[in-house]
Amino acid sequence: ALNSLGGEAVLTGAGSGPPLIVGDQVPAGGSITIDASRSSQFVSSVAMIAPLLVGDTEISFVGDVLVSKPYVEMTLAVMSAFGAEAELGPGPSVIVRGSTGYLNTDFAIEPDVSAAVYPAGAAAISGGTIEILGVNRASRQADTVFFEVLADMGCSVEWSDSGVRVSGPDRLSPVCRDMNSAPDAALALAVACAFAEGTSTISNIGNLRIKESDRLTALQEQLTTIGIVATTTRDSITIQGGAPHGGRISTYDDHRIAMSFGMAGIAAPGVVILDPDCVSKTWPDFFAALDSITEPGTNLGEIMDMVIALDGPGGSGKTTVSRAVGERLELPHLDTGAFYRAATLAVVEAGVDPDDPAKVTEEVSRHEYGYADGRMLVDGRDVSAEIRTDAVTRAASPVSAVPEVRRAMVAQQRAWVRAAGGRAVVEGRDIGTVVFPDADLKVYLTARPEVRAGRRADEQGHEDVARVTADLDRRDTIDSTRADSPLAAAEDALILDTSEMTFEEVVERILTTAAERLQDKRAR
Repeated sequence: ALNSLGGEAVLTGAGSGPPLIVGDQVPAGGSITIDASRSSQFVSSVAMIAPLLVGDTEISFVGDVLVSKPYVEMTLAVMSAFGAEAELGPGPSVIVRGSTGYLNTDFAIEPDVSAAVYPAGAAAISGGTIEILGVNRASRQADTVFFEVLADMGCSVEWSDSGVRVSGPDRLSPVCRDMNSAPDAALALAVACAFAEGTSTISNIGNLRIKESDRLTALQEQLTTIGIVATTTRDSITIQGGAPHGGRISTYDDHRIAMSFGMAGIAAPGVVILDPDCVSKTWPDFFAALDSITEPGTNLGEIMDMVIALDGPGGSGKTTVSRAVGERLELPHLDTGAFYRAATLAVVEAGVDPDDPAKVTEEVSRHEYGYADGRMLVDGRDVSAEIRTDAVTRAASPVSAVPEVRRAMVAQQRAWVRAAGGRAVVEGRDIGTVVFPDADLKVYLTARPEVRAGRRADEQGHEDVARVTADLDRRDTIDSTRADSPLAAAEDALILDTSEMTFEEVVERILTTAAERLQDKRAR
């Protein structure tokens, strides 16, 4: 296309492949024909440079075929907003006047509707309700058609000035739909159709085969993984809806496969998303966002039956025991308390009063938190040592008791487990009751106060056991009486008083119980 317009571009690699060398000869404009049957991006890329060329540019299409036409219309509309003269002409064709350039202007960027389809789809398949703010019914974004399809499937879809509200029905109806105009939304639609009662067909989506993966084949294979019969043609997929079950989902390093089947995990117990980090291409916090719209106890897909959760008060041995269990079972280990200590460190370093919830929430939200190889990170800085100081220990309870802080940390902890493949040993103060209420094995460790104080004093190198005892008493009181997620043993937890048990006895008891639970699960 560049050469046809008077530019200079040469593929220098083997078999006319990359690298591509683009010369400094500016294209002049003119009439060209592009094969737009595979992707509208070929058209948009040429159209966007056309206002900078000397002459006018007219783009025609092989066989008059233009896939994903709304995307081209949206591109031309944005170009026009910045002063270009661009329009969709007859044929169809794209006509852009040259030498107009672009003008500086203020421009409001709409929320991404291609991302909004996933929470909307989650509401549809779960029978829940969600309100998505900022989505405009009159938007030029092609994926708004997804909401029309959900309405056809029996969902309540209510538009307002603030956004859209979607409520799922008791039973989803099947649909037959041409999704050529919005192929990205076709993946979420296919997964939603897996939960419908009847046969659905999504057609005219052959270009899905040349996206980040062969998405038609990927959909067929992964729907089969969760118990749904699906067949494909060159450009369509037919889905026999039913009751999807759990399964390990291969993502093919494709963010939309991961997000679509992650959505399925809301309603299908035991869905495991492999390589979930591929969502970072478009929505790095997707799984945390998905968790934020679910109620405690909701099936959280890949987390459901693959987490061993250890709760208990400070000094009960949670950290050392959970690490040992993780090593024995070759499972990743997560110290959730480190997240709260990291948030507390941020508050302490900023000089914020830990007893001021509003300022604490504001400060905590300023930072990014991560956990890798046993190291706690704040904004990419290893703070594993700093979070164990006396100052952080004293401020940890009031900071951790702030509901907004707890919600943010819980979402990140769940997302961390997903990123680990949905298999982990996690420990903290509300793991089995709040963070992972559906964990396959929950353990609550405790010990007599003097035993816990002695352990914590040894851990911190303190000689003043009385001071440590007082700190633990204060922390126990705050943790057990806070309004949000108070410290308590889950009803179905294995409760172990470790006061008179050796370390090895505690670990072995947990491993034995884990093996028994695994056998029971397989028998079911």
